[in-house]
Formats: sequence, C-alpha cells, structure tokens
Amino acid sequence: MHSDCTRGTPQSPVRSSVHIDGRSRAKKRCLVRYLEPLTSFRNRVAHHDPIFNRQPKEMYEGLLTVASLLSEDLAQWIQHHARIRSVLSDGPITTGIKF
Repeated sequence: MHSDCTRGTPQSPVRSSVHIDGRSRAKKRCLVRYLEPLTSFRNRVAHHDPIFNRQPKEMYEGLLTVASLLSEDLAQWIQHHARIRSVLSDGPITTGIKF
C-alpha cells in the first residue's frame, strides 16, 4: 500500500524471508519500524499535545501501512472512516499552515 513492506520489492526481503508463527521476519521488522513512531505520536495525541509539527500526514500513512500489513480490510475501513484528510487540509487554526 504505502510501503515497500507490502509490495515485496527488491528493497524489501518480504518475498524471501523465513516464516515464524505464520508471519515473516521481514514483515515483523517492517511492523516494528512503523509502530515505534506511531506509539510516540499516539502518546502525544493522548496527552493533547500539539501534533501539527510532528508530521501528522506521515504518521497517518504509517498507520495505513501497518493496518494493511495486518488486514487490507482494516486499512480500507480506516480510510473510509478517518477524518484526517480534511483536518490536514484545513491546517492548524492559528497559524494558517497547510499540509
């Protein structure tokens, strides 16, 4: 979807990795790579900290990547229900910045 993790391109060893518990090591590494920054971002949101300076568009794309690795239906559900695109297009109220 948004990542070489889901496509199995030459940059990603997804196609040729060893499987553990039904998931590949490469897929697990990819999930961890996207989950680590998402966890920090989620904590900022939960504490009502400003997030527009924390790459919200990239965080949303990372979230969709993780969701698609888990389930393509989940990723589609998130895209359908999320309001993030309209929020990002409006930008922060006080600065007039657009993303």
